Amino acid sequence: MRMILLKRYLLILTIVCARALLLPQAAYCAQASPERDTALRILDERTSFRWGEDNLAWVVHYPEALIDPWVASESARKKYNPEQTANFRKAFMNELKSDAATAIMLSVHSFGANPVKLSPVAKNVALIDASGKRVAPMVFEKKLENPTSGLLQGFVFFPKQSADDFRIAVNGLVPGRETVFSFGGSGGGAAAIVSSPSISSAPKKQRADIEPPREEVVVKIPEVKPPTPPAPPKTSEDAKKNEPVFSPDAEIFKPTRPVIETAETFPREALPQTKPSAPRLLPSQVLDVFLKAWMAGDADKMYGMLTTRSQANISKELFEKDTLSAGGFRQGLREGYKVSWDGLSAKVTVPQKLLLVRTLTSRRITFEEEDGSYRIAW
Repeated sequence: MRMILLKRYLLILTIVCARALLLPQAAYCAQASPERDTALRILDERTSFRWGEDNLAWVVHYPEALIDPWVASESARKKYNPEQTANFRKAFMNELKSDAATAIMLSVHSFGANPVKLSPVAKNVALIDASGKRVAPMVFEKKLENPTSGLLQGFVFFPKQSADDFRIAVNGLVPGRETVFSFGGSGGGAAAIVSSPSISSAPKKQRADIEPPREEVVVKIPEVKPPTPPAPPKTSEDAKKNEPVFSPDAEIFKPTRPVIETAETFPREALPQTKPSAPRLLPSQVLDVFLKAWMAGDADKMYGMLTTRSQANISKELFEKDTLSAGGFRQGLREGYKVSWDGLSAKVTVPQKLLLVRTLTSRRITFEEEDGSYRIAW
């Protein structure tokens, strides 16, 4: 019976991983191109799978060589114009932090009774370069610190490596052991290397064959402090630690038009003007104008919709940098979005797929009444 259950687990996990990992290839058959073939080949070479204790883990390295073919392929598929292609490329490179870091996506699918624990990630995840030096992460997604059952995915960024012949070591997948992910082979990289606490008792020659000499490299993890927006009212939804991960075949969010029973007019030039006898605009309509301006990259119009207090707190230049350089959020808006309301606070969620894995990204927009109309607090 145990063997039957194990086989079922293997089958289910194989199906899940084939669908959730990297690219839904079947959906793109009609858009096959040399650029996409190149991107897929690079991803095959830079992906490594390993089994752990009641879990399956895989690591994907996104090298700089992936940027050009991926941007060219996606731009052709989505029929981007040159400006949109440039914006997409910039957002993609920002997400990868390609100028200063080596990007690794760590995914763990836990199917056992006990959740996977990778905390503290700074000590349990390391990069081993070709010389055997161990390098700690510069920064990583905090959700990787949470004990997790089911699927856990997060980015880990290491200091930029000049060569791609490195490995990734992870503690916590197998009790008392370290699992090492190697790259280079199609469909999962080179042979696995697993070190054990008892390895120190092995002969020197044998230890060298199993694991290279360790030289600790201490890297301080910088504290990342994103701009702090006005705190919205806390809800049970905000208490969630992690947003769910989009599977490739998940339904794409469609624009919604929630109805709020209060409405005011807009007196400012940046916003649609209404005559005294015309129907008053709803906050949902204000949001619609704001998001359309965001998709179009019209920072002037967006800034004109802010409250006076918000404009005093943030300059137009910083606001434009925050909104138009906000990773792939602007690109996600074009793919479709979902809005959920809590009073005069709107949570806008987009399915983000810049990095080949669908995730949910949200921004909260709060409205305040000013000069007889609703404006946006930033």
